[in-house]
Amino acid sequence: GREDWTVEDAHVAILRMKNNAIAAIYSTPCAPAWLQGWLIVGEKGFIELPDPHTIEINYRGRSMRIREEVDGYLEESIEFFNAIRGKGETRAPIREGYKTLKLTLAVRKSMESGGKKVTIGE
Repeated sequence: GREDWTVEDAHVAILRMKNNAIAAIYSTPCAPAWLQGWLIVGEKGFIELPDPHTIEINYRGRSMRIREEVDGYLEESIEFFNAIRGKGETRAPIREGYKTLKLTLAVRKSMESGGKKVTIGE
């Protein structure tokens, strides 16, 4: 945590997908280093991204660990800047960024309305 913060600043969003799957997204800038990363859980296994260099896949009792020394965040930024300069394409089309923005704005709208359900249309 941060000593100069008097209140934990955390956010959680519960999402229901089109197929009725449920996703929970939790975020806090005060998380200790050992708690930073991503954990994606499904019925038959999970994927963990404990740091920018590692992916751990656990599926039906079998596991695999993939480690790259490449900094994925840096590579992503370089690719993005090259696309802006007209020197290449991004892997994700701009439409995907638009979907992320719609989701972010819906989560904010829900928060501002006291946690009421917000539906995102196509």
